[in-house]
Amino acid sequence: MLSINALCQTDSVFLHENPEPVLGKVLINHKSGKASVKGAGHTTATFLFNEIRRIGLGNGGTYISENLKSQVQLLLLLVEGKFSLLFNEKERLYYVRTNDSLLVISQAHFKRALPLIFGKELTDGYYIKSNTAPNYTAKYLKKLTSYANMLSHSSEVIHEQTINQFKVRVSLGLLAGFGYNRTAFDVRAGDIGGRVVYKKSPYMSGTSMPLGLSLDIALAKRMSIRFDGYRNNLSIQNLNINDFGDARIAFPNYLLHPELYDPSLQLTELSYKTWQIDIAGSYTIIRPDRSKLTPYLFAGPSIVRLKSAEMGLSTRYRETEDAPYNRITGYVLLDRPVHMIGFNAGLGAQYHTGKRWTFRLAVKFVGGIYTKISHTRMSPKVKNETTKPDNTWNFGGNVFSNVYDQYTRNLSVNGGAYFRL
Repeated sequence: MLSINALCQTDSVFLHENPEPVLGKVLINHKSGKASVKGAGHTTATFLFNEIRRIGLGNGGTYISENLKSQVQLLLLLVEGKFSLLFNEKERLYYVRTNDSLLVISQAHFKRALPLIFGKELTDGYYIKSNTAPNYTAKYLKKLTSYANMLSHSSEVIHEQTINQFKVRVSLGLLAGFGYNRTAFDVRAGDIGGRVVYKKSPYMSGTSMPLGLSLDIALAKRMSIRFDGYRNNLSIQNLNINDFGDARIAFPNYLLHPELYDPSLQLTELSYKTWQIDIAGSYTIIRPDRSKLTPYLFAGPSIVRLKSAEMGLSTRYRETEDAPYNRITGYVLLDRPVHMIGFNAGLGAQYHTGKRWTFRLAVKFVGGIYTKISHTRMSPKVKNETTKPDNTWNFGGNVFSNVYDQYTRNLSVNGGAYFRL
């Protein structure tokens, strides 16, 4: 016999032929009609449903065995009394047990079934009392069953924690993290045969600290939809990436001393600020009611607003032919915000500390492309390390004055504390 507590919680399996419960962590497989009990030392015992009388979960949930269509099933007990409400997780159907009869409530015919099960006078009386029309939910059926037990002066046990699993649960949390960002530009490189040719730059990388809020809407035991809204600001210095255009040098400087000027523009600085909303469907690998620590997978679209961007473009000048080059840097600004719809996916783990608080840690990838960016302008800001005046150079010949695309890739580790509303 297995009688050792499992790591996550201790469940109890009561068998027909054994008065002593089998203790451990219970895993129920409705498809195979078996329940396995795992204890310490990796010892596992497996029982058929027809061997089981009742299962009590460590979180307060209860399963009882019932004969359905000459087949034994384990039903989840929601209300226990003269009228008992049960739920079949395999077929997603509710049942009512009363007077040694087990009656099914199908969703297609439940409005006709309820007066037959509870009596028309009772269901009409509950409608007058509650002013609630019948609906196929655990909340409504629980209240109707409890009302029937009250009228029959029967004691009852309501498994509230089990019923809460059927509710749509909303949690709000603070989101913070550390991100590794990569970005590249697809810029105009020239014309061949009257056709514009674009060239993709190397990827640039930098770190950021995403910060925002997260809203989690749990639709089922394992399924939820998550909305992460946060800002992500990036600043990269000391770049030296070529092929970003040519500076125009004031006449007659370049004509007289071309050996002192390098008119080609290099991308040397990049910074931008974004606001984004990641919408993701989440699937919990281990049911939350089976363990406090549960891993999950998620994926979905991302809506990103590139609020502002600044690209530093540098050209070079030297005093003599043998002297080292010094830089002058001009800055291109995004003239108005741009948007993209990208993609996010990742995996994480959540730890439930109680009924309301949950802590989450996740690794997330977000990727996408800002397409057809065409609205930029030169900033009055100039960083001049040369001895020449700023107006010696004009940065209007940069590639950002034409249409370009920007690729983004972000890998981040995010964590948050969530409070169930």
